[in-house]
Amino acid sequence: MKTIIFIFGSNPQISLAELEAVLGSGVLKLMARECAIAELPDDTDVFALQDRLGGIVKIGRIIGWIKENELFKTLKNYSEKENKYIFGISAYSAGRSERASPSAGSTVNFKAVQEKMKRIGLGLKKEFKAAGRRSRFVVSREDNLSSVAVVKNKLLTEGLEFLILAGANELILGKTLTVQDFEKYNLRDYGRPVPSPRSGMLPPKLAQMMINISKIRKDQTLLDPFCGSGTILQEAANLGIENIIGSDNEADAVSGSQKNLTWFQEEFKVKPRSLRIFQCDARKLAEKISADSIDVIAAEPYLGPPLTGREQFSIIQKNRDELEVLYAAAFQEFAKILKPGGVIVFVFPRFQRGQNVFEIRNLDQIKKCGFATEPLSENKRGSVVYQKDIQYLAREIFVFKKV
Repeated sequence: MKTIIFIFGSNPQISLAELEAVLGSGVLKLMARECAIAELPDDTDVFALQDRLGGIVKIGRIIGWIKENELFKTLKNYSEKENKYIFGISAYSAGRSERASPSAGSTVNFKAVQEKMKRIGLGLKKEFKAAGRRSRFVVSREDNLSSVAVVKNKLLTEGLEFLILAGANELILGKTLTVQDFEKYNLRDYGRPVPSPRSGMLPPKLAQMMINISKIRKDQTLLDPFCGSGTILQEAANLGIENIIGSDNEADAVSGSQKNLTWFQEEFKVKPRSLRIFQCDARKLAEKISADSIDVIAAEPYLGPPLTGREQFSIIQKNRDELEVLYAAAFQEFAKILKPGGVIVFVFPRFQRGQNVFEIRNLDQIKKCGFATEPLSENKRGSVVYQKDIQYLAREIFVFKKV
């Protein structure tokens, strides 16, 4: 067995939910705010795992557990042993996450830890120079090195990135093995022949995470009934799902998805056994899809008209009322076509105006259609919230199971 570090992306709760879904329950030995640690078989392909996980920005292996006063000497000795003097240091909190075990540590003055890591890095560079070795300490304007910085500075091939996980009483020292392939994600998002019609649409990473959270097997059938430009469909194909169905109420969306999936299959050399994309109102799915035939539904539906963030409360409430009617009708159709035990990973909009939050309210109505929520978090709704650039609109992600 080997001890592996997973560094979360910008939405740690979703990253953790995805990681648990992919690795299985009981595998994670530590769940912290910014990272997790797992014991995995020696033959685990961490590079394939990195490609599969949308919410993990780095994967590394543990070098050891050390006291803070041992860190400088340990980093120096490791660099000399590996004969690598181009290095970076990224420090992450091993403090407790919302769902972490008590072993995950407690509060740490983390800003002070990161500042100390920079001082140690500069000190190492100075010592290597004094010993006549050419060295370079890679730093960033951000708190830690991004995937881009790690790759551009050749730390995976010609150097080292040390990972420091800071707990209350000790440090966990690791070494980065692989980072997210940012160039491929950019291509999957912005290189498509038919781009998303407006900014803020579902990013490929989140689509990938949603599919992984569903725990779908490759031989099962996935449906996106609001397929838009085909992001979930392409990510399902990339994950090896064999039977993929997409539908949308808009003819332009269907045409765009078809073009994008044709391009995607050629560009990334993937070929689902079955791929169908057609026009259909989500409130009439049972007219086009057989009863009890779908294993997983993964979707970001229509989230309402574009917003500026300056709308009056009455406009937001009106939009929400209309969306609740649409979603309730869609879930009635989902109940007809989903297999017993089938899973839905679904995005609801979460509107924010100042300190006021407007959430979709008809969860009880959805449950009456024959669904139970599968909690992703310990909040009262069991959801996780994904918020990136748009401060007045967030995505609230739920998992439902047909009972």
